[in-house]
Amino acid sequence: MISSVLLPGLIIVIAAILLPRPLGRWLPETFAGLILNGVISVALMTALSAAVFAAAYALSGTDLAGLMGFAPGTTVGHFLRLGLSAGLLWGPVLVLAVASVPRRWRVGVW
Repeated sequence: MISSVLLPGLIIVIAAILLPRPLGRWLPETFAGLILNGVISVALMTALSAAVFAAAYALSGTDLAGLMGFAPGTTVGHFLRLGLSAGLLWGPVLVLAVASVPRRWRVGVW
């Protein structure tokens, strides 16, 4: 149970907490930069969640190479849909993490 459900969920939540802060260093300290941070974070979290699900499938014995060779678009689409579904888990955490980014701004005062 811990390795199949709790550990992947914990990895995804920790990534949602840590991801917006480094992006905030590279993006402008404006409202548009904050929105861009959120959009990039959502895209990266979807990809990361899809990768975690793909790893879970691979660890359970599913032949991912065979699936990718047979129907690559369908397989990638399936994992991306799973990553978006996991947004119920990482979405609220990511919103709070992105909302905390302006506290570290030096130039643009919120």
